[in-house]
Amino acid sequence: EYIANPMLIDGLKFDLRLYALLCDADAGGGGGGGGAADADDGGAMRLYLYREGLARFAVDSYERPSGDNLRNVHMHLTNYSINRKASNFRYCDDADGGDGSKRTASSVFERLQRTGRISGVEELWGEIEALAVRSVGVIQPILAGSRGRWSNSCFQILGLDVLLDEHGQPWLMEINDHPSLRADLT
Repeated sequence: EYIANPMLIDGLKFDLRLYALLCDADAGGGGGGGGAADADDGGAMRLYLYREGLARFAVDSYERPSGDNLRNVHMHLTNYSINRKASNFRYCDDADGGDGSKRTASSVFERLQRTGRISGVEELWGEIEALAVRSVGVIQPILAGSRGRWSNSCFQILGLDVLLDEHGQPWLMEINDHPSLRADLT
């Protein structure tokens, strides 16, 4: 489902690439909190969500989808590989990405809280953690079955692409089993 009312910053659509470490995918189960899905049965899948990530911005100002603008990938898509070659892609030398097209998630969360767009960073992280646990729990059998193809037999790093709607509700767009780990903010 296309989220037609995404949260915008400076008129631009953005998403979050967040990283999670998955251990014991063969176990199944889940629950818990604090960024980890870990039941007390000693054999549950464990998922640790890293409290930083990337905010990736589209490079053209967002307008609600219409027949006239649906083909504008630079408005609707936040993919770095698509937008980095656009003439209005913004590089920034600031450690947090400043006002660039690729920024740290923490700097975006702080801005959203400071401007009253979200009620609190910890609340948003809690919602994202719950979303991550539910989503990875659903695909746990697939992850366990593919464990032999992991780059490391003990754990797997997952990339979770999350979009916030205009009300600050997180929506999972995609889970990547081999996500790019490069910040490449500049």
